[in-house]
Amino acid sequence: MENPYSSLDWDSRFFGFPVGKILPGRMQAADLGQALEQARSEGYRLLYWAAKPEPENAAAAASAGGELMDRKRVYVHDLEGIHATDLIVNWFIESYRKPMPDADMEALALAAGEHSRFRRDPRFGPEAFKRLYLTWIRNSVNRSFAEEVLFIEDFGIKRALLTIGLHMGRPDIGLVATDAAYRGRGMAGDLVRASLVWAINRDYREAQVTTQAENTGACAFYEAMGYKMEREDWIYHFWC
Repeated sequence: MENPYSSLDWDSRFFGFPVGKILPGRMQAADLGQALEQARSEGYRLLYWAAKPEPENAAAAASAGGELMDRKRVYVHDLEGIHATDLIVNWFIESYRKPMPDADMEALALAAGEHSRFRRDPRFGPEAFKRLYLTWIRNSVNRSFAEEVLFIEDFGIKRALLTIGLHMGRPDIGLVATDAAYRGRGMAGDLVRASLVWAINRDYREAQVTTQAENTGACAFYEAMGYKMEREDWIYHFWC
């Protein structure tokens, strides 16, 4: 039988202990328990499982001590028939071109992780979450994680950011955040429209973004922007 889990090398290096992921989207309780037991014997300390949102998977995860940390939703925007000139923005949007993020960008990156499972899981601790998102923005501005980093500045301070990467052949919004004092002023909408312009100008037919079902405001926002939900996965953490 093929091994039902695999190592996540980047996560393992970053957190300093072996991390893996369960591969099948569906598993019976007995099979899941057996896979976790084998992973523990091999030294894994943490496994993620992106399970299909089904009661049988929830029951299997509960029986194995899994904690539901995220109901991850992938939204997709169909770009067919949309022209870049159709997407009007009001705020002046800039591309971040420095090799390292400044303090404004780091603060916005941390705000982007407000609903992150790495923040919600107490086993990581606040310092690990902070280090993760600061690494994310640093690797975005140096273009290791991102193709483009957009921001909006007002009164000399960066008030909103959005990063664009590529995932499964689609432009993918990574980090997105607006300063709490500037929410409701249209910055997030303008940045998302700018990301769609970026995609259209490069002849992509679809663009995507991932958010959390618990973040109802973000889900409603993306739906209003023309995104449609493609799938939802339940992300479980199993600590060994």
